[in-house]
Amino acid sequence: MASARRMTAQRASALLDLLAGKGHVDDRAAVEAFVLARQGETELPLYMRVLMGVGAALASAFFIGFLAAADLIQFDSPRGLFIAGLVFIAAAIGLHRLSGTAPAISGSFLLQTSFAAMAVGKVLFVTASDFLFDSEWSVSLAILLVTAATYRVYRLSIDRFLSSFAVLFSVLFNIITVDAVPLAREVLFNGFFAVKLVGAGVLLTHGRVSRDYVPVAYAFVFSLSATVLYLATPEQVGFVLGAGSFRPYVINALLTGGLIALFAWAAGSVAALKRQPSMVASLGAVVLGVVSAPGVMLSIGLMIFGYARHERLLLALGALLMPAFLCFYYYNVEASLLTKSLILVGSGVILLAGRVYVTHKVRGNAD
Repeated sequence: MASARRMTAQRASALLDLLAGKGHVDDRAAVEAFVLARQGETELPLYMRVLMGVGAALASAFFIGFLAAADLIQFDSPRGLFIAGLVFIAAAIGLHRLSGTAPAISGSFLLQTSFAAMAVGKVLFVTASDFLFDSEWSVSLAILLVTAATYRVYRLSIDRFLSSFAVLFSVLFNIITVDAVPLAREVLFNGFFAVKLVGAGVLLTHGRVSRDYVPVAYAFVFSLSATVLYLATPEQVGFVLGAGSFRPYVINALLTGGLIALFAWAAGSVAALKRQPSMVASLGAVVLGVVSAPGVMLSIGLMIFGYARHERLLLALGALLMPAFLCFYYYNVEASLLTKSLILVGSGVILLAGRVYVTHKVRGNAD
């Protein structure tokens, strides 16, 4: 944590040096103090957080196995699991606070240990809930409760992201596997998708949303990606969980509206949609909603937003998902090889035409 704070200070210092050298900053010390104060939670680099997450997952799994082998916890005793889970959660919060004041090496060790302890505590808490209530929805409720209880006091973004994503994924899994009337299940599926889409849009685009809720926004995005990946799976795979029972029409309509709203946000206002480039883009979104798959539209939206906000993670996620969705779409289309080839050729022609139009428009505005 201490090393992450120094890296944050160095980045702010280098930027302020550049601004001060060009005469844009008068009181450099005051501005630097303000920037670092507004930075809020300092974090390790993204790749370090990913490695820390993998390491903590392995450590927590081995630690739970050790506790069970040593007979320190009994899985047939929900009350004991509850108590053990709460003890580990409290220990994780304490270790996390100690890591903020420790030197770089010991602080990093305490931080990783606290994350592993938090993972152990949450797993034991949720496991106890599952054994006590014996219901799929009790797992989702337990994850939600423990996430809400620790979100403000345990300020580690990777834990916030994973916990929030676990809540959304468990709800999605329950909706997919619930034994209910197909129509009611589809209404739940589409409604949950709409809630996630709106939630991600508000958290990512609203200027007054605190940075504390950025992990929740990313959890919404990854849950949306998991949903459309499920819809895009081949029938022989998706049939196991009943993917064929969900029709993509409502999802396509929601994503079409989301793309048009994204165009309005990028252009600055809803009135900007009346301009010719925005109208063409909106028309293209409608066409995609009619003939394309949900995954393709979601990938386009992620790449547009990632490019507009310089969010490299979302831009990379959209770029990685696009070829996967195109492959799924190609193999899932019930048509002959000739028809599929014509679809690909037509898509290429449309993209090239869009490229020519944008280039011509840019040159016309420059002249």
